Amino acid sequence: MATALYVGLGIAAAAFFGRAGLVAIRRSRGGTNALGRAFYKGGFEAKMTRKEAALILQTKYVELRSISSAPPILFATEA
Repeated sequence: MATALYVGLGIAAAAFFGRAGLVAIRRSRGGTNALGRAFYKGGFEAKMTRKEAALILQTKYVELRSISSAPPILFATEA
């Protein structure tokens, strides 16, 4: 019983200190935070735009066209 407890504690300690070591290595390289992602470098607008929100959330910003400029859709009954 005690052996299983010591093995479990050893594995948990190794995982914790291994993760801490990886974070320390990433931080020493510079330009990244604890999760390994760099912050958005630049100023902010007075009112947040969709592009700025996409940069903060680290998602891809795609500007959509308006519906009026889209080509018409033909249905099978209209052909």
